[in-house]
Order: sequence, then C-alpha cells, then structure tokens
Amino acid sequence: MSFLKRREGTLIILKKCIYLSDIGSNNNGFYQLNAVLTHKGRSSSSGHYVAWVRRNQNEWLMFDDENVTPVTEEDVLKLSGGGDWHTAYLLIYGPRTIEYEDKPNEGASGESNVDTMDTTTSSNGART
Repeated sequence: MSFLKRREGTLIILKKCIYLSDIGSNNNGFYQLNAVLTHKGRSSSSGHYVAWVRRNQNEWLMFDDENVTPVTEEDVLKLSGGGDWHTAYLLIYGPRTIEYEDKPNEGASGESNVDTMDTTTSSNGART
C-alpha cells in the first residue's frame, strides 16, 4: 500500500510501512474521539467537571459526579461551550481500526496495493 501526500504542490508517494516489532499497534493514522472532559460554569473556580466517555462504537456515557447517564453521540458533538454550558477542556482520542482489502500487485516487485479502504463509520457502527 502506498500513501499519497501533497507538499508544496508536489505529489509525494510514501511506501507502505509495516512495524512487525510493534505488535497490536495501529499505524494507520486515523483516530476516533473516545472521551471529553468538560467544565460547566462561568469560571474555572466555580462550577464542576463532567466526563463524557465512549462505551463502545454506538454508546456514550455522561459521568456527572455519582450520576451516570447514557447520551447520544450527537449530544457529545454539541459540546461547543460558551456561557454556563459545558466547555471542553480535554479531548481524548484513540486509534481507529480500519479494515482494508490487500490485493497482490500485478508488478514483479511483490509489493501490494490497496484497492479500497473504508474510513467511514455510521453512527450505528455499520461501515458506510
């Protein structure tokens, strides 16, 4: 697989890098939002903090002191802040697994090319 990268009007082709010694790593460079820490209040010295955590691909939980409430992904994405509303202080991302079909290259070099790579996931977790 090769990756294309544009730099100052020039197209650069980067070769596929496999880190065999890094077992379990996710070297694709794609990430998903896993948690948000927000502050609700007018200043950092008043109000309190709330954690919004991804439970799985389709579910989020809001931790407000001892109260844990299921919320939708749309609720999390609305955390724009301002006034007394939640202001995001910390965003936590994790690697996103991407499935791709690796097919042999027609050339003699033995390298492989990627025909398709799915980088989108719908809100219900199904690939789109």
